[in-house]
Amino acid sequence: MQGSNVRQRIGEWMGAAVRPPVDRSRVLREQTDLLIRQMRTGFLVATIAGALLGVPMVRTSGPVVYLAWLALLVGGYALRQRLMEQAQASGSLDRVFVITLVGSALIGFILTLPCPLFFPNADPNTRAFLTMVHMIWMAAAVSVLGVFPPSYKVYLACSLGNVVLGWWLSATPLEAGLVTAWSVPMAFLLTRLSGRVGRMIEESVNIRHEREQLVARLQESLAETEAAQRARSRFLASASHDLLQPVHALLLLASLSRDLPEGPRREDVLKQLHVTAESIDAMFRGLLDLARFDAGTMQPQLTAMPVAHVLRAVQAAYQGRCADKGVLLTVETPPGVHVHADPAMFDRIVRNLVDNACKFTPRGEIVVRCRQEGASVVVEVQDSGVGIAAEDLAHVQEAFYRGGSAREVEADGVGLGLANSTQMALLLHGDVAISSEHGKGTTVRLTLPAAENPAAVTHAAPRELRYRRVVLVEDDRNARVATELWLQQRGVAVAAAADLTGALAQVDAQGWTPDFLLCDYHLGKEANGVQVISALRGRYGALPAAIVSGENLTAADVPADVTLLAKPLRPERLEQLLA
Repeated sequence: MQGSNVRQRIGEWMGAAVRPPVDRSRVLREQTDLLIRQMRTGFLVATIAGALLGVPMVRTSGPVVYLAWLALLVGGYALRQRLMEQAQASGSLDRVFVITLVGSALIGFILTLPCPLFFPNADPNTRAFLTMVHMIWMAAAVSVLGVFPPSYKVYLACSLGNVVLGWWLSATPLEAGLVTAWSVPMAFLLTRLSGRVGRMIEESVNIRHEREQLVARLQESLAETEAAQRARSRFLASASHDLLQPVHALLLLASLSRDLPEGPRREDVLKQLHVTAESIDAMFRGLLDLARFDAGTMQPQLTAMPVAHVLRAVQAAYQGRCADKGVLLTVETPPGVHVHADPAMFDRIVRNLVDNACKFTPRGEIVVRCRQEGASVVVEVQDSGVGIAAEDLAHVQEAFYRGGSAREVEADGVGLGLANSTQMALLLHGDVAISSEHGKGTTVRLTLPAAENPAAVTHAAPRELRYRRVVLVEDDRNARVATELWLQQRGVAVAAAADLTGALAQVDAQGWTPDFLLCDYHLGKEANGVQVISALRGRYGALPAAIVSGENLTAADVPADVTLLAKPLRPERLEQLLA
């Protein structure tokens, strides 16, 4: 603070305009470096010029006085150069600033010292010659000291002061007055010139600094692009296996389930069919989430929500799968802990972490713990599985990365669970940390902000569906048939079609009025889901409606009174929508 005040006082004393650069300390360092380099040349020029001045000065005052002045001049230059280089090496900008100013003032005083010393004994021609030499010297000094305008200002003030003093001591008042009057506009012009030189230096430093920042950002962006490209290359290299394998298994199991009679074996096949379908669903959910991250369309809807409710739901979803493997899944969570998060994202993160633990734990136990630590809530998933090798640990949160542990336990997936969970945690202002030792299990810590004012806990919706007559518009035949079968199984009357015309014909044929509209967004070239819903509402009234889409849509892409859901859609979410 003291050094800053010194600079401020000196700046105010000199009347310097305040012009804040991008980085003042950087500009001062650049100016000092350039000034030190240029003063080496200035020292040589000053020595030569001082030697040439010996002719009139020796004739006027004798060799002893002249040699004493020349030694003082050379010594002053050398001392200033040494002190400035030491100050520069020390890294103290305050010291550099003060030494530069004081050194420039002393050099200006010493250079023009012959004026008050020698002018009284010199003839008018000698005074005029020495004055002309010193004025040229002051003008030429702009090229050296102008890189740092404050140093030139003090140099010019001391130099002109000695010249004017020499004339007042040796000439008539009229002559001295004329020299004084003439020195004022000269000082003004030279000061303005040094200011322009200084601003040019500042601007060049700032431009170079901005260019360096731009290059750094470009390099960072290039590194991110290359990392993304490597991740996608890993994905493409493994896609033929990781994505097609479960589809292959699904086709075989579906065929087998048709041929088997009712009984335990058929139940086992149907159970495996469900597991395989869940695996495919998880893969495509991961890919969809990744696409939303890349597009910037995944935006959280933050709210206060109870942690225990989500953890118990996840436990119920994975209890059977863990039991089949002989793995004990337990959840330890104190009541009343609330987290500030997006409910869907929080549920997805926890499911991803427990799903990973289940995949990589052939035997033993998985423990899910929750605790509040100050303003944060920590959800910890600890397993006794195969663990993660040290060389893989730094990469497991990268997209499409699958380490040696995945091959060891033959885990399905494409390497997006942890990567997407980490991205979602960042969107929720939290993070995901992993610790593991190969062969001894893994612990994953999810940290999120705690909710200061928890919202009231909403109770689970009743299973009885409220909407019983649904218009379903879906141009993909498989998705349409599957959704129609599910709705009919729940006792819902369905008018299903691929477009608006077909939907209207189906409703007219069945002779009832719908109470809910369910549409895909992309329906070919003629219309999209929003337009279809608008047309149906125009005929049947302001019915509740939902868009179910696999595209990267946001809430801004649909009307405020239309629910936006992402494919693949879990049955329980569809049930919640219609309840």
